[in-house]
Amino acid sequence: MPGLQVVRNPLPAQVEPYRGVILHEPDLPILVAAVLAAVDYLVTHNRRHFIDDPRVAERSGLRIGSPGAALAWVRDQLTAGGP
Repeated sequence: MPGLQVVRNPLPAQVEPYRGVILHEPDLPILVAAVLAAVDYLVTHNRRHFIDDPRVAERSGLRIGSPGAALAWVRDQLTAGGP
């Protein structure tokens, strides 16, 4: 299982193709950075814009959840032997 990853903000040209994936435009670079980094799980406290709208995960192809949900996912991965 890979470790924690911090990535740079994407360039405007990298963000453009993802317009409409998330309704709150200021959060789009965060989402795009996670997509481009091919993260296993995007952890956020931002329920309103990322978690409460299931279309964001569907459109981006990402697992998105709270820190608690992410810890539960990691625990499941460790007990199951991997992603």
